[in-house]
Amino acid sequence: MKTFFNFSKGEQRGIILLLVVIVVILGLNFWISQPDTSATSTNNIVAWEQEVQDFENQKKIMSALNDSIRNAQKAERELRFHNYSTYLFPDEKKPQKQPEYFFFDPNTVTISELVELGFSQKQAEVIDRYRSRGAIFKAKSDFAKVFVVSEEMFSILEPWIIIDSTKRSALPTTTQSTASTPIFIILEINSCDTAQLKKLKGIGNVLSQKIVDYRQKLGGFYSVEQLKDIIGITPELFTEISPHLTVDATTIKKIDLNNSTFKQLLQHPYFEYHIVKNIFTYKDKNGTFQTIEQLKEMPLMYEDLYNKLVPYLTIR
Repeated sequence: MKTFFNFSKGEQRGIILLLVVIVVILGLNFWISQPDTSATSTNNIVAWEQEVQDFENQKKIMSALNDSIRNAQKAERELRFHNYSTYLFPDEKKPQKQPEYFFFDPNTVTISELVELGFSQKQAEVIDRYRSRGAIFKAKSDFAKVFVVSEEMFSILEPWIIIDSTKRSALPTTTQSTASTPIFIILEINSCDTAQLKKLKGIGNVLSQKIVDYRQKLGGFYSVEQLKDIIGITPELFTEISPHLTVDATTIKKIDLNNSTFKQLLQHPYFEYHIVKNIFTYKDKNGTFQTIEQLKEMPLMYEDLYNKLVPYLTIR
């Protein structure tokens, strides 16, 4: 045993150095293997804060979603209530339309015209059924016998009732009226506005605006017959309103044939493209027009078109 454990001084120093190295290595290994508690702690705090933030964001999203659901449910309830109320009280929920008064024969007036005069749809249908059972209105007072025609309504409509429409021509032909008594309306179509036009039977918001717009494009009317060009004015309607209309052709805006541009001529409803082109070709070859009659020399110019154009043309 002594032989095996008997070391020289050099061997002893080597063993001691080896032991020191081993201890150092073990210490380093232990130190390195220990977790970094400070970094872990910091990471844990950051992760926790992120989770808190995510939770708050989710709460906001859920709150907004719940608000949207509640608003949708509220809107649905209001819609159902509105529909149910409309079903129970249809006349109370519909907006009242401003009546438009015109001459009418209670024996022939239509349901839609009665509604325009201020009756409800149901009241107009009652009047129509009353006539369908054989009732005939021989006098204005007969119209008041229908139970849906109140005293107030009859007092308003009585001046507008004409039992025999052929007697309209016997009414005074003047443009002045009083608030209580309507008269036979005469309108000058180059100066009247949409409100005046709507006083004519059969002329409402749409047709009155069409008449004014067409008048502006033309530069004025020279004949009542020109109203037939407007879509919506049927031959029957024209026959109805024409006795109430006059024309002052002196107010027409004239077009200077020599000084108007290609575009200005083309904007007029009666000028066709090929006619305007021929006019400018003629002026390039022959100079300015000396008379309006020279338009007859234009290729493709026909008599009806020439007669329609002449009232709107001038030469300066």
